[in-house]
Amino acid sequence: GGSEVESGVSKESKESKEHKDVKPASNSSLSSSKTGAKKRSVVPLLIQEMMGLGVSVKLDTALDGWVVSGFYRAKGVLIRFDDAGKEGFATPLSFKRVQPQKVKTYDDLVELNYAWWGVSRKENVDYENPEEEWRDEFLERGFVERKMLLIPVHQTFNPIKEQN
Repeated sequence: GGSEVESGVSKESKESKEHKDVKPASNSSLSSSKTGAKKRSVVPLLIQEMMGLGVSVKLDTALDGWVVSGFYRAKGVLIRFDDAGKEGFATPLSFKRVQPQKVKTYDDLVELNYAWWGVSRKENVDYENPEEEWRDEFLERGFVERKMLLIPVHQTFNPIKEQN
């Protein structure tokens, strides 16, 4: 397996000694290569933006891309960028036959997550609600609205005390 670099809010444990925190910066660089040679690449602006927003994103050198969690049945997406780092292509981790989806902005990724949630919730009741990490993004954009339900609960008690 390859090394992973993670940033953002992640509930996963760090399984590898090769994990390193990535701080967004315009001159950030990462070294990776399948051949072992050092290759310098700038962290794409989209990834920097996501890190700044606290989105869980990890570099996976074995898959040669960035992994973003919270994509329902897909279990996450892998984003690979063009050589300039400006245009990303997202593919689901669990479904190999799905065509890569173009993502240039964070809004593109939020819209993709919303579309995949729509498909997943039709096919599986486990996805009735959006993933927690994407829910607020959907609310801000007006994709969903929050409704609170009050459910009455009746407790039993004995108001009459026994007298001796």
